[in-house]
Amino acid sequence: MSDLPDQSRITVRLSSGSVNKINELIEEGKFKNISEFIREAIESHLEELTNTGPSRKMTLRLPRNEVENIDVIVNKGMAVDGEDLIRTAVRDYIRDKVKELEKEQLSRAANNG
Repeated sequence: MSDLPDQSRITVRLSSGSVNKINELIEEGKFKNISEFIREAIESHLEELTNTGPSRKMTLRLPRNEVENIDVIVNKGMAVDGEDLIRTAVRDYIRDKVKELEKEQLSRAANNG
C-alpha cells in the first residue's frame, strides 16, 4: 500500500527511548512528525553509504569533553564552526601522516638502491 504513486509504506519498530528522542526533536520544531524524521534519516544514511563523489560525508563520534573543547574553540572565534575545525584538524593530520609515509618510502628506496 502506498501513500503516493512513488512511495511505499513500511513498518519500523523503535525503542521507546528512540521515540522519545525523536518526539523531543519534533517538539523543538526540527521536524514536523516522525515520518519526516525517519525519511530524512534514511535518505541521509543512504547518501552517506552510496556517496562516490569527490568528497564523502563521514559520521564521527567524539567523547563529550572533546565536543566541549570544540565548542570553546568556536566560541572564542578560533574556528568558523565545529565541522570546519574537525575538517581542518583531520586534513592536517592526514597531510602529516602522508608526509611520514613518503619519507619512509624514500628511505626504503635509498636503502634498496
